[in-house]
Amino acid sequence: MSLMLSWLGGYVVLRREVVLAHAMPNVAFLGVVLAFMFGYSITFAIVLFTVIAALLIDYLRRKNLIHSDSLLEIFAQFGLASAVIVLSFVKGYQIDLTQFLFGDILAISHTDLYFTFAIFVLVSLSLYKWHHVFLKLSLSESFSHVSLKNSRLWHTFLILLVAVSIGLAMKIVGILLVAAFTTVPANIAKLFAKSIKQTFVFAAIIGLITTFVGLHVSALWDVPSGASIVVLLISTLFFTFAVVRP
Repeated sequence: MSLMLSWLGGYVVLRREVVLAHAMPNVAFLGVVLAFMFGYSITFAIVLFTVIAALLIDYLRRKNLIHSDSLLEIFAQFGLASAVIVLSFVKGYQIDLTQFLFGDILAISHTDLYFTFAIFVLVSLSLYKWHHVFLKLSLSESFSHVSLKNSRLWHTFLILLVAVSIGLAMKIVGILLVAAFTTVPANIAKLFAKSIKQTFVFAAIIGLITTFVGLHVSALWDVPSGASIVVLLISTLFFTFAVVRP
């Protein structure tokens, strides 16, 4: 998961759409509440709602009625506010919904693990095969319309890859922390990478290493795993600021 989000984060940072990683989980939280309320699969609901949010955001962006950053923030606030309203009608719930806000690796089932691995393979192969296409989309949307056939379909495909990956990450690092994986590793890598290719490679490596270290810290000190990973990521960013001076 850390590899997927860190890799995808390179495109998100280049596109300057970091709020995307904040909007989609908030909408997915509404799916979590509804799934619990009606007895559906929570994992399925998370993926479904993130995909729906991604498609709606992509559609409204093309209409150019609202700036992209404002549109993403509107979705973020709507998803969270709607979830809170629906949650107020749920009486006597037994599931700890805070695990979806802050993450809980102990909540991951074997089914979730297998599903996540399958998505990891699918997303990784897609990013590897069509990296140059996604890079063109991220560097210049206007240029991509000229240089790529079916650029809108490619853009939608990239957004869907981000949506599915973010949705799955919710159960590990939580809604409030998932944006760190799609933001911090790429920004750390940008500080010392000498090319765009290095930025993506270093971001994936940074995400992977901090995840392993964060999990060990979580087990050693008995603190939440998602929060441990994110604090370590932010600390690495500040350390890199201090070491790498312009």
